[in-house]
Amino acid sequence: MVVGLLTVAFILYLLVTGSITLVLKTKIGQGDPKGFWYSDREKLKKYIFKSWIDWAGEPATFSLLKDVVPAAYDELKVITGAGAKLANCMIQCESYSKGSTTCDGFIFTPGTSNTCTLVASMDVLMSSTGNTVYFVDGKEPEKQFFGTSSKTLGTTAPYVAKYIPGAPYHDISPSACASNCISNVECTGFVFDTGAGSTVNNCLLVSNLDTSNLASAAATFTAYNLGNHAAFTASTTPYYFT
Repeated sequence: MVVGLLTVAFILYLLVTGSITLVLKTKIGQGDPKGFWYSDREKLKKYIFKSWIDWAGEPATFSLLKDVVPAAYDELKVITGAGAKLANCMIQCESYSKGSTTCDGFIFTPGTSNTCTLVASMDVLMSSTGNTVYFVDGKEPEKQFFGTSSKTLGTTAPYVAKYIPGAPYHDISPSACASNCISNVECTGFVFDTGAGSTVNNCLLVSNLDTSNLASAAATFTAYNLGNHAAFTASTTPYYFT
């Protein structure tokens, strides 16, 4: 009798905890800060097999980097005004899904009316004063362009960088110049000039760029070298409530 009751109780336990796990797996409540998807995983693991909860997944965590912007990305959604509070930008990104497209992070621009741009397929980062990029952990770009103002290529041997044939590109943005660079396997950086004679916004792609051998140039010049991204900071902004 006792064994039978224990067996029934165990079966009921499996049914209940299995149902909870499956509900989590379907992400029911995602996008609602108080939705079931955002239940405290540590509490659940006290009553449900840890491996089940791990299988069901968990809400995204974010890291950030200030004063940068992706050189290229797919824009998913732009949020402005009252809806552009940081926590809401996170909840909107975490829950965004259209077909196979999910949000990799967002560009946050504070101001009188904040703006956050949800993005996917972020490319290499580059400097952009005033913007902060928040990344879903695990989806961060690996590289970043670092700009040095009033500098161009040096001429001291033997570390003389060379322009890549096909440049210069005229009348494009620094981010477009960066995109051209990362699509060229030889490119390790570029020189961008916002005022070159009769044309503006000249983009010169460079191979073998050596940052220790840059030459002084007019204020319109900036030399960008490609390197590993700066250190990310873990976001401490809570965006859901359990």
